[in-house]
Parts: sequence; C-alpha cells; structure tokens
Amino acid sequence: MVAPKGLPLGTYGLFAARDALTVAASFNAPAGVSARLRDSQFLKSHGISLGYDTSLNIAQILCPSTMQDILEDGGNTDREDWTGVRDWRCWESND
Repeated sequence: MVAPKGLPLGTYGLFAARDALTVAASFNAPAGVSARLRDSQFLKSHGISLGYDTSLNIAQILCPSTMQDILEDGGNTDREDWTGVRDWRCWESND
C-alpha cells in the first residue's frame, strides 16, 4: 500500500484565492447590485418593483453564488453545463 501524496502547495493558494474572492463578493458587491436591481428598467417594464430590503436580500444571495459560478467555470458563459438542469426529464426517476 502506498501512502497518498499531499496536495501541491499552489493548490492551497488557489483555494484561498477562490474563497477570498467569494467572501469579497459576499460583503462588497450586494449594496451595488441591490441598487441596480431597484433601478432596473427591465424589472420595472414587467411591473416588478423591489424595495430596499427585498433587493438587498436578493443581492446577498446572488452575489456569492454568482462569484462561485464564475470562478468554477473560469468565466465560461456558454452554459452548456446547465442544459441538463433546464431539461425537466433529468429529474425523473429511472426506476
């Protein structure tokens, strides 16, 4: 039996950078995103008006998850990895 090798030191640096960017997005971005949500002409054109608390709550949920998604994909925006999620059949049981 062979002892497993440890992770390369650079891997820990990448993990730390990913987590630092996610934390930064969690604390710094929601205020600006919230303001943009409240001022969004797209939402207003669909009859959606968000108050301060609602837009801030939405932004606080979206910012960290969006940052994780961006970092996971390396900025890839083609969304090929989400095609199965949109397909309702992927949630059916195969039994």
